Amino acid sequence: MCLFINEMTCCAQKIKDSKNSIKKSRMIIPNRNIRNIEIPNLEQINNQFTKKDSINIKSPSGINIKLNRVTKNSINDSNYSFEEYDSKGLVRRMFIENSRLYSLEEIYRNENNVILIHKDWDNYKNRSINIDVKYSYVFYDTGELKKIKTYSDNIPVGNWYVYDKSGNEISNVNIEKYFRMSVLQVLEIASKIEIDNLPSYSIARLFDKSHSYWKLEYFQLDGGVSRIFLLDDSNGKTIYNELKTHEPDYRNSGIIDYNSIIEYMRDIFEPFE
Repeated sequence: MCLFINEMTCCAQKIKDSKNSIKKSRMIIPNRNIRNIEIPNLEQINNQFTKKDSINIKSPSGINIKLNRVTKNSINDSNYSFEEYDSKGLVRRMFIENSRLYSLEEIYRNENNVILIHKDWDNYKNRSINIDVKYSYVFYDTGELKKIKTYSDNIPVGNWYVYDKSGNEISNVNIEKYFRMSVLQVLEIASKIEIDNLPSYSIARLFDKSHSYWKLEYFQLDGGVSRIFLLDDSNGKTIYNELKTHEPDYRNSGIIDYNSIIEYMRDIFEPFE
């Protein structure tokens, strides 16, 4: 699946009591790069498990961590994963293929990365929820860090990197520099739009060198009728609002230069495929 068309179906995560509407304009997304990430020692972790499926450990900062080993077949399977949990939920997931660390996912949580939910989804109305940031690290067969990709609920965010085996930076893109509005702001806007019989929605970013947009698509859970909104990132205004079956649709309506945007994004994200 192409990276630039990743979309997010909005769902509730960790719930907090809400007193006031969220007014934060920017999302806190720490810049993870080759100089400041911690790559786990796979041999050391494996030695702690032996025949156990779960152990309790303390992190270097003293936080209690539960570490699970997940296997498909048996304890001797060379393809497996480790999952780390703290009191707030999943912290890190390591994927091992052929007994080597293939990829790593890390979850970042910040109490300021919250939005107020306006829709009544499973009694979440007028409650605030935390929006996590997920870092995805991919490694070369020989163990060196190859790629860093960052998401918030499957929406590409923050800085992305590609490195060679010597640790030299090959490619870097800061997605946030293309946008005035943050993921938090758009999620809250999306939750305010009421459309009968279209309870779920997805969000995607569209941009080129000089224009940025947000695509909001509201749909039925069974995959039926859907309605598409386009927001201009420069002012937050709706520039398109039609059923998906409407012609011309947003891609060929002339409202945006869709083909140029897709070509630009394909070039930007190609090194991360």
